Amino acid sequence: MRLELSPLLKIIGDWITSLGLPTWLVDLIEMFGAAAMVLGMAFLVILFLVWWERKLSGHFQQRLGPMRTGWHGWLQTIADGIKRLQKEDIIPKTVDRKVFYWAPVICFASSFAAFACLPWGKNLWPTDLNIGILY
Repeated sequence: MRLELSPLLKIIGDWITSLGLPTWLVDLIEMFGAAAMVLGMAFLVILFLVWWERKLSGHFQQRLGPMRTGWHGWLQTIADGIKRLQKEDIIPKTVDRKVFYWAPVICFASSFAAFACLPWGKNLWPTDLNIGILY
């Protein structure tokens, strides 16, 4: 496997191998662990950047920005996400339901696919991209 994340992931992989699981399952668990680490870091960076942009916009407009959720409003993005998940999903009657559903999925999937070409460390890349012209 060309995805060598960190000593911690290698230790976990060796431990799972010692349990007698097949190597393909160990590789699959390591890949999901790597994806979870990359997506977790991406979400944390996005949370920080949205908070920072809101605070800067507030200061530019001579106001404080979000302050009511968490310390200096750092939970505002999470609160907005929870509020969005609680909203009713309204689908017009005359719309193509498949396109209406899959359009945001494709939009987010393509933005997360951009992380596939970024090297995250020494010997750490999600896939060997031999399609450099697309990225």
